[in-house]
Amino acid sequence: MAARIYEYNASGFGGADSSVELFAAHGFKSKAVFFGDYGSVDIANVRWKSDSELQVSYHGTAFNCTGAFNVNVRCIPETVMSFSDIWLR
Repeated sequence: MAARIYEYNASGFGGADSSVELFAAHGFKSKAVFFGDYGSVDIANVRWKSDSELQVSYHGTAFNCTGAFNVNVRCIPETVMSFSDIWLR
């Protein structure tokens, strides 16, 4: 199994998104398991928790989050701290 992040930006033509694709069978099978806003996920936010669980932390909007190939995909929104949250600590 392998996971890859794609970022698509059509610039002035409209449309921009980020996705995470899961690969199986030595790359012959693939499926998008996460689809969200452009820049919503980066490599540091995609972690294998086990052989059958992939965790994707994202910011922004997630339009799709699904498992594939007997892998459970958990999509977790990142919380963004406001200045008042930091100040109160």
